[in-house]
Amino acid sequence: MTATELKERSGYSIRTVYYSLKPLLEQGLVHKKINLMNIQTTEYQIASLTRASTQKETAIARINTEKLKTSIAKVQEFK
Repeated sequence: MTATELKERSGYSIRTVYYSLKPLLEQGLVHKKINLMNIQTTEYQIASLTRASTQKETAIARINTEKLKTSIAKVQEFK
């Protein structure tokens, strides 16, 4: 979410939203994410969601690597 979206959902002022985000960012509980569609907009994401996404991508990469190794071994056996 952007700070503006957080402001609208919470009902707090934008200043309060930024003030509240600061310690969360410092503790690593929230991460800043740049919106590539609109570089002027910064989005904030809960850290555990970021970690879960990264872990999922890592697991998929491992599976694909194992499949590739298996395929290479089969090709080498065939030769």
